[in-house]
Formats: sequence, structure tokens, C-alpha cells
Amino acid sequence: MAGQIEKDLEAWTRKLPEAIRPMELSTQGPSLRGVRDVQWVKRQRLVLNLRYHNLRILLFGSFLLRSTAQERATRSDTKTGIQKCLESAKETIETIYQTYQHSDFFRTWFYNTTYTVFAASIILVYMAQEVVESEMQPLLRLVDMAIEILMIMDECVVALQAAKLLQGAREKATQKSSPQAVAATNPETSWPDGMVYLNHYWGPLNLFDGDLDQNLDMSLIDFNAASLFISMPH
Repeated sequence: MAGQIEKDLEAWTRKLPEAIRPMELSTQGPSLRGVRDVQWVKRQRLVLNLRYHNLRILLFGSFLLRSTAQERATRSDTKTGIQKCLESAKETIETIYQTYQHSDFFRTWFYNTTYTVFAASIILVYMAQEVVESEMQPLLRLVDMAIEILMIMDECVVALQAAKLLQGAREKATQKSSPQAVAATNPETSWPDGMVYLNHYWGPLNLFDGDLDQNLDMSLIDFNAASLFISMPH
């Protein structure tokens, strides 16, 4: 079913004007022509690109989060789904990072926090379950980019808490063999240790070991913190 939905999504995006079509589905090669586009076109293309990859993560994320080790090792459809999910997570972080560098209009905490944490969480789960040594450094670099995006938004409590959570999960991923690593990776956030709530379907995810916890008491998570901001100096 996920494959058919992806085909329907791609068919819909191909009907969009070339100027705002998600970059992965554009028929144009790399070009600087988009630099001259008006702002609304740039913004529409950016938003559609992020939402396209977010939908792909939602479509194929279950292959990573809900499959068994045996399924991941033996089933080609599971392997393909995991790679599609991972590629979209990578594209999400790279797009946000590059856009944040060059476009003032995109420096909004909600978009950055939501999509960045979601994509980085997928990468961290992949690192906990599937990663081979040759993949580790490129993936760690993407997690570092995600943390940097969140840390630069130091006026937002939620972004800073999310950055600490990702930092703890990153440390755990790089020190799997060290018993001390478990005790060290306990960031001070309003979420239970290592837990992040991805969405209503997948539910809470423990970034420290890549496990879903369907029984977590969601009342422990301070979702109201999303409306809190650290006072900016005058």
C-alpha cells in the first residue's frame, strides 16, 4: 500500500508547475535559474519539498520502526522502504540547514523543530538498528547539523530541549559498547528519558535504543512547552 500511495503522490507532484515542484521530482537538472524566482515561488517550492519528504518518511517509516531484525535482513520490500525513509530524512535535514543559512524567511522555530527532530529521529533509529561502520560518520554529520539547527534557535525552549535530547541520543549511538554511555546520555528535558513523540500513529519513540513504547504515559510529556519562549535580551 505504501508503494501505491507513493506513486499517487509522485503523479500529483508531476502535475505541479515546474517552478514549485519538489526538487527530487523536477525534470530540470541542477541550475541557478531558481535564484531569480520571486519569493513566493521559492517559499512554495521549499514547503512542498519538505512536506513531500515528510510524507515519504510517514509512508515508509514503519518499515524501520516496526519491522523485526529478520524482516530487515531478508525482505527486499522492507530494505527498500527503510532506504526511502532514510533518504527523505537526510534530504529534510540538508534542505533545512541550507535554507536556514541563506534565507531569513525560513528562520521559524515551528518548521525547523518539527521537521528537524522528526528526520533526525529516523536517522538515529537507523543508526541503532541498521547502520554499518562506513555509514556512521556521514549520518553523525547529519545529526550534528540537526542539533546545530535547533541550538541556533536559543529563544525557543522546545528547540533547546530537542537539541539536548538529540545530543544524548547521538552520544549513545557513538558509544554503544561503553556501559558508562547509558548513564551519561540523560539530557535534562521535559520529556521522559530519551523519549520523543513522533506522531499519533507511531507514538512515543525511545531514541536511546530505537524502541517504540506504546504504553508510555503521554501526560508526562510537557507539550505545553511548545508555547514557551526564553525572554530575549533587550
